[in-house]
Amino acid sequence: MKLLNLLFLLFLTAVTSAQSTFKIKRIEGSGNMGRTLDFVSGVHDSLFQTTGDRVFQPTYDFNKGPVRVEIIDPSVVPNAEMFISLDGVADSCGWKMYVAGGNDTVYSNTTIGVGAEQIISQWGLLVQVKQVEGWNEECDYMLDCSLEFSGTPWLGFLSDSGTSLQYSNWIWPPSSGLVDYDADTASCLERILDGTWAPWRLASDADSVASPSWNKFKSLNKLDNLSSVDVVITSDQNKWTRCPVLEIADSYLPSVGNTDRFNLRMSPSVGKDGLPDGSGTMGMSWFPGYAVNLETGERLNMAFGENSWLQADNGADMVWNPTSTVGTPTGDPILGGGHYIYVFGHNGDSPNDDVPLYDEGSFIYSKLSENGFNPGDPAKRRVYKDAMWVAIPLLEDGHNLLESDVVIKLRVRKPFVDYRCLDTIQNLTHPLYSFNTSDIGTGVSKDFGTTQITFKAYPVPAKDQLTVEVGFPTNERFDLVLRSVDGKEIMRKTFVQQTLRTTLPTVGLSRGLYVLSVEGTTFRKQLKIPLVE
Repeated sequence: MKLLNLLFLLFLTAVTSAQSTFKIKRIEGSGNMGRTLDFVSGVHDSLFQTTGDRVFQPTYDFNKGPVRVEIIDPSVVPNAEMFISLDGVADSCGWKMYVAGGNDTVYSNTTIGVGAEQIISQWGLLVQVKQVEGWNEECDYMLDCSLEFSGTPWLGFLSDSGTSLQYSNWIWPPSSGLVDYDADTASCLERILDGTWAPWRLASDADSVASPSWNKFKSLNKLDNLSSVDVVITSDQNKWTRCPVLEIADSYLPSVGNTDRFNLRMSPSVGKDGLPDGSGTMGMSWFPGYAVNLETGERLNMAFGENSWLQADNGADMVWNPTSTVGTPTGDPILGGGHYIYVFGHNGDSPNDDVPLYDEGSFIYSKLSENGFNPGDPAKRRVYKDAMWVAIPLLEDGHNLLESDVVIKLRVRKPFVDYRCLDTIQNLTHPLYSFNTSDIGTGVSKDFGTTQITFKAYPVPAKDQLTVEVGFPTNERFDLVLRSVDGKEIMRKTFVQQTLRTTLPTVGLSRGLYVLSVEGTTFRKQLKIPLVE
């Protein structure tokens, strides 16, 4: 019988796992277990509503969290807030799971280095917490990435051609012979979003307008420091990023101010309107959007480039406004005026040696403005060792800038690490997560209000039909409502009586998890109903 029960639980997991997950909240620690992360709706907005330029404890969407928790038996899931706590991040460490305010605790059967699935039958859950490797030169390091528009697609990016010595070969594999990299031997990272985004470390540094990276100290820029990020481009100026503008004109070209490549642009800083802001500074502007680290919730510093030699393609106006021009009729590169997008990481080094989380570009500005805006190599090294992602944007022909919002999602596998979020430490900065079962309904049931209700449904799981029984102390007006787990209403029937016994057909419904509720003006009670073949 125990074997049959286990087989049933595993079968139920297979048919309901896509819908029967939770929104996971990250309380401490960082990492993603090799899972593709996405915040719940509204987390991005909180970046601009709180101090600190970070979401301290972000919540991740269903099946998009850093640990795996799935419902396998909805009839026994506690109606509670629950926690998963790691006792460290080494492969030999384990985890525990407990109910807030309760006495019961379940401990992992294996270490996180093994990371086996664990069925917790008394709570009806399947849990998996597995430590993973960072960058190891394998292509599964890259997770799901996407380019999403809220409306008209108006923006494109230069795709890496892979053809040696051409300007469009801007992401270099080690086999090119142009650089001496000891990473990405399988060229896994050349293919991100069809070769339109790349780690800064792997971007070309030849003396070419299509070379987005500085040619020194590349070994200090670690692929292990890449993070999963969202880069958002928007017309909402309240969400724009104060940032440096980098000169990328080739050394043989007369750039504005005759400044060197990857120094600050030598033009007065501008405001969001593109006009000089009167600050007395040089080389600062606004990127129309922002970037956020999905593992930590930190807002990140950014920069964009301009080739001030290409004035006809907006290369000298201190505004992020790429054109659609790729090259001249004779084949010389223009690339929209060189408005490259840069995203900088925050790796927690010493304060004088690390680009911090978003500080309106002040750290980068302070380093690149040294020595009268002619910084030495040590100052530039402190900036570019933390450059993380880069792309070469191009306006689509026949379109205007900022016609719709754009979200670029870049996801990489990150191991669990210690990470402090708030002044109050709860788990020695080891990873700590929580979730609430009310995210998808209830456990056995959940009462809203004080009305005494008898409410049951059977068989569970159901196949072709479901029998429902409802009872009240006196006559009541109530609705019997069936919803999908994401809240879509499937059926609603209204009754006025004291007791009810009825049969609901379920033949036409897709297999999966549903929520059945009895609702009145002052009460509501819910049951989770899995439908199987």
